[in-house]
Amino acid sequence: MACVMQSHRGRNRYLAIFELQLEATRRPVLASALTGLQDTAVQITAGHHDKLGLTTARATIPTLITFYTSALFTLVTSPPASVSRAVVQDMVQVIVHGCGVHDEDPGLGSTGKAVTGENDHGRPALGVQDSRH
Repeated sequence: MACVMQSHRGRNRYLAIFELQLEATRRPVLASALTGLQDTAVQITAGHHDKLGLTTARATIPTLITFYTSALFTLVTSPPASVSRAVVQDMVQVIVHGCGVHDEDPGLGSTGKAVTGENDHGRPALGVQDSRH
């Protein structure tokens, strides 16, 4: 999984990118330069999706990039030992399939299980305080 590899091998690189993005909030010239890079990222992502035969609407690609970037931020800023394939798979499931609530029971997630703050492996979800300790 790309997210797992990037959160470990590319950790310092992505931390630097996120620091640069934060600095851009204080420096308009930097923000302008990064906006150009974001536009390029959308075009490249659209090209990848086309090559894979995906029918992703162009208008949704910036949102997909935001979800991926947010997941990557969470992974690279979490303790490395807490990042596993299972944690990443849980994130990917939410990015791809959403985390909508069934109309019948607002306390149930998309799997029909009670929403407990735990992932499917019985461990606390990343970012959810473990009340068991």
